[in-house]
Amino acid sequence: MFSYSFGNAKQDSVYKMVAACEREEGIGRDELFSALQSKMSKKELDESLEFLSNEGHVYSTTDEDHFKTTDS
Repeated sequence: MFSYSFGNAKQDSVYKMVAACEREEGIGRDELFSALQSKMSKKELDESLEFLSNEGHVYSTTDEDHFKTTDS
């Protein structure tokens, strides 16, 4: 189901976490960081979210800190 690969392990990890969230409002930035902080810094998380958003793979929902994938 989550077979996307962006050629960047950090972006792949962020995308998989966003895609796995089934809540209507999506997953929050803080929740993502809590789950992924052993793999990346806050700056790397923000850069990954920015890349995925700019490329049209994720979008913000209720505010700028909650995300869903565009194909879910």
